[in-house]
Amino acid sequence: MGLPAACIRHCLHGVCTNGTCVCDPGWSGSADLLTGDLTAWGGPVLFCNSNLQMLTSMWWITLGQCTLALMMAPVTLYQQWEKLKSLRTQGFRKRWFQYRPLLFVAGHATITTVIFLHAANKVSTPDLQRVVGIDPLQSISFMIVYVLGVPLSCAYLLDVLATFSGGIRGEIAQEHLRQRLLDVARFCLVLASFILASTGLYVIVCLSVSPLSGRDIHALCGRLMAAHIAVSTLLSVIACSAFTVEILRNINHTLRERAELARWTRSSDMTASLQSLRRTRVKVISVQLTVIIVCVVNCGVNFWMAIDSSGQQYASYKVAYMAIGHMQIVLFVLLTYTSVSMPSGQRMLKLSVIHRLTPSATSISPGPSA
Repeated sequence: MGLPAACIRHCLHGVCTNGTCVCDPGWSGSADLLTGDLTAWGGPVLFCNSNLQMLTSMWWITLGQCTLALMMAPVTLYQQWEKLKSLRTQGFRKRWFQYRPLLFVAGHATITTVIFLHAANKVSTPDLQRVVGIDPLQSISFMIVYVLGVPLSCAYLLDVLATFSGGIRGEIAQEHLRQRLLDVARFCLVLASFILASTGLYVIVCLSVSPLSGRDIHALCGRLMAAHIAVSTLLSVIACSAFTVEILRNINHTLRERAELARWTRSSDMTASLQSLRRTRVKVISVQLTVIIVCVVNCGVNFWMAIDSSGQQYASYKVAYMAIGHMQIVLFVLLTYTSVSMPSGQRMLKLSVIHRLTPSATSISPGPSA
């Protein structure tokens, strides 16, 4: 196994001098999964591929997302705990760890904490030198997010499908075909989850081998990881597209039924239920579309990295993008379980303040108090 002793081709954003790259200002050879800066092991700088300003901005965006999620999580946990207590008064006999919404919120809050520590550890060094595959803390947090966070999100998506599917019955042949297609979609999502979770195990191999003497092993692990991510995200796109169609189909059918009941009964409770389901539709579809968009981009980028070995030089951008994408999914998951409705007393107070501040309201004499 040959050792890299000089610059590879060109330095991208630097000058090759005496077999090592001298990076331009604002650029670095440190990179996740396959670093180009081997000076810590007595080697050269092979390329200057990391734009420090862009990567720092991406990780600060991740920190902002994590901060927002960690601010939402206690409120969401409290709301779900209160809902669990309300369900117990109605005969719900299961314990707290059997109440799935509470587990999903707590699990995603834990994953958010791990990503927050990962991003904070990343930006704490001026040249972003703490990279996945070399730094133990960065590598372990990366592995936790993939091995535990991805299956958790998969379980959430399957739970959403179970909640909003099966509400419409048509012809037997059509229903049988639809169920078969949904079973295939479920299998694709579970398979994608296991494949994507397995990518975190490559980090253990990278940690056990020097990036200088074991350069070929690091490169091989990077390409295999990219191939795994590409295949898993492609399967996820297929599954989530089928889920989105099925969920929309059932929610829209339920909305039409509730709208008809609200029109005939003129019940305020039915109208409130109709508005709540419309908000739920927006939240659930936002999660599904976010997953699809993140997976489509990931699929294309990782297929390119798996086919072209030179693409691994840009792995730092991929890791930062995947952190941003994962946190966006977490935010939408928390929003799905968070109620933003205001109590009636506070709503009336807010309306009264708005009327007082509205210029047109000053010309209208107040009516008699109730």
